[in-house]
Amino acid sequence: MNLKIRNANLGDTDTLLEWRNDPLTRSSSHNTGIISRAEHAGWLANSLSNSKRQIFIAEIEDSSAGMIRVDEMGPSKQATLSWAVAPRWRGRGIGSRMLSLICKMYNHFDLLAEIKVDNTASQRMVRKCNFTLFKTHNDITVWRREASNSESAAED
Repeated sequence: MNLKIRNANLGDTDTLLEWRNDPLTRSSSHNTGIISRAEHAGWLANSLSNSKRQIFIAEIEDSSAGMIRVDEMGPSKQATLSWAVAPRWRGRGIGSRMLSLICKMYNHFDLLAEIKVDNTASQRMVRKCNFTLFKTHNDITVWRREASNSESAAED
């Protein structure tokens, strides 16, 4: 399965909203509520025009398989990541492959990911891509991948 990533666009609105409102995705998110289409469309439009935010769509054979968001933080070379794998593609290693591609693209950044303590799938993903546990607060673990470790991204 050849996985490629592309920049998200407004044409991805409905797909991203469907993934965002999926029960498993919601349970893993900071905001677990259902998002309306109007709220989501506004968020996506603002996100796509934000120079410090990139949203990528992972595709396999022209089928959208997941998304990953990169939020650059200030003037430092640091970014936070967030992702979702399409329900039909879960359990196939798509998340790790998608994360590995982003780690290569952002190898000059320290990367952070906040993951709920019970989200074992995402914790396996970050471990595979050489993130280390940075800290835990409440029910959130914060994982970090330093820029100097960038050449050793996970390969599938």
